[in-house]
Amino acid sequence: MISWSTLFHPLALDLLVIPFAIVIGILASLFLKKVLVGVVITVLNLIVFDVWFWGYFYESGQYGMNISFDDFIFYTVFAGITFLISRSIHSKNNLKHKPL
Repeated sequence: MISWSTLFHPLALDLLVIPFAIVIGILASLFLKKVLVGVVITVLNLIVFDVWFWGYFYESGQYGMNISFDDFIFYTVFAGITFLISRSIHSKNNLKHKPL
């Protein structure tokens, strides 16, 4: 039977989740006005996706949870991207509101 999840290749899903996680992290940092909150939200989104991904697409007896050191390197890179973008947005907002 074809389900909605078979419409996407698992690696294509990963490519869709990465920008989604970064944008959600940036939006969280803007609403809560804390840069580190966005970084944490980004990493949590990526971890939750990986847990769901390995549990849904692969049998747990055959592969199980396969989060490796490489994944943590990717989490760090994407969290860094979120940090840099959030930090630049926050600094621009702070410059707008400072009186001359």
